[in-house]
Amino acid sequence: MARLEVGALACAAACAVGLSVPAQAQPFQVVNGSFITPTGFNGFEGIGPHAGTSPTSPWSGPYTEGGITVQSIGGDRVVTTYQHDGLYSWYDGSGQNIYTKFTTADGGPMNAFQFDATTQLIQPIGTFPKFYYQLLRSGNVVATGGAGALCDTINVCFHTYGFQGGLFDEVRLQTNLVDGAFNANRAGANVMLFDNIKVREVPEPATWALMLLGLGAVGYAMRRRPEVGRAVRLA
Repeated sequence: MARLEVGALACAAACAVGLSVPAQAQPFQVVNGSFITPTGFNGFEGIGPHAGTSPTSPWSGPYTEGGITVQSIGGDRVVTTYQHDGLYSWYDGSGQNIYTKFTTADGGPMNAFQFDATTQLIQPIGTFPKFYYQLLRSGNVVATGGAGALCDTINVCFHTYGFQGGLFDEVRLQTNLVDGAFNANRAGANVMLFDNIKVREVPEPATWALMLLGLGAVGYAMRRRPEVGRAVRLA
C-alpha cells in the first residue's frame, strides 16, 4: 500500500510541474510540418544585424537563445538580416559552410527538434533539393539521411520540418548536391537559411532518479506523520 501511495504521489507531483516520466523511446521519424510543444525556442530575435562582412566582422557563432545554441561549422560569414518571421534569421553566406550545428544550451538530450528552412543553392529552377542530416548522441551518430524539399533560389520560402523519436543531443543540417548524402567534411555543402528553432529537451536519467527519490521521501514522511500523532495521543 505504501508503495502505491508513494508512486501516486510521484506521478501527481510530476504532472503538477508539467513533467512526464519518459516512456519507451518511439521509432525515429522525420516530420513535415509543425508538431511539437517546445521546451526551448530560438527565433534569432536577439542576434542583431550581421551581414557577413560590413558592418560586422566575419562571424560563425555560436549563438544561444531560448536554451538552443546554433553554430556555423566551416563558414565564417553568418548573415542575419534575411527576414522570415520577425527581424532576423540565420544564414551562412560564406560559400564555405559545411553544416549548421544545433545543440541545447546545457548539452542535454532531446527527443524532438523542429526548424523552418529554405536554401539559396544555385540550381535549376524547380529543383527543390533535399536537406541532409545527422543526429548524434554523445558524439555517436544515431540517425542520418535526407528528406524534405527546400524552396529554390527563385521561389524563396520557408518550410517546417523536424525529427522525433529516440534521444539525441546534437543536430547537423546541410544541403549537399555533390554527395547526395550528409558529409561532415564537404566544404561549401551547406547553403541553408534557418528560423524558428524548437526543441523538446528531456531530463537526464539521473535527474529523474533524484526527483523520484525526493518525492518518495516526502511520501514516506507524510505516511508516517499520522502514526506519530496517534502515539502521542496514546501516551
